[in-house]
Amino acid sequence: MRLGVKVDIKKHYTEAEINRKRSTGKAFTLDVSFEMDNELVVLFGPSGSGKTTLFKCISGITQPDNGKITVGSKIYYDKDKKINLPIQKRNLGYVFQNYTLFPHMNVRKNIECGLKKWEKEDREVRVMEMLNLLHIEELET
Repeated sequence: MRLGVKVDIKKHYTEAEINRKRSTGKAFTLDVSFEMDNELVVLFGPSGSGKTTLFKCISGITQPDNGKITVGSKIYYDKDKKINLPIQKRNLGYVFQNYTLFPHMNVRKNIECGLKKWEKEDREVRVMEMLNLLHIEELET
């Protein structure tokens, strides 16, 4: 299956927006355009260069100010057409640098959260597979 990705976006952060998240920072504009098709791509750069902002825009956590994001034949974001596909409909995984769990749920429930569309029996089997794979069975409840 071929899964092309096309990104052509701009996202601007004012100094005030940046300072809410960090103690210091200057206004910043991410202006990126690329296409890839079934390739392994490595994105690297210094801290603050926009890597995380790009991934947040693709995943839907952050909305670009302008542009278009397409994955396969599905439009994730298009400013001109007023399309902004919700996060849960993007079928995209995002692993954060600093892991985060839902604090009100146990480990089992956190794993199940990503399997809501699965049948109950399949979901239970998959959760146990993941707990065993990660050697965290004792953290299940």
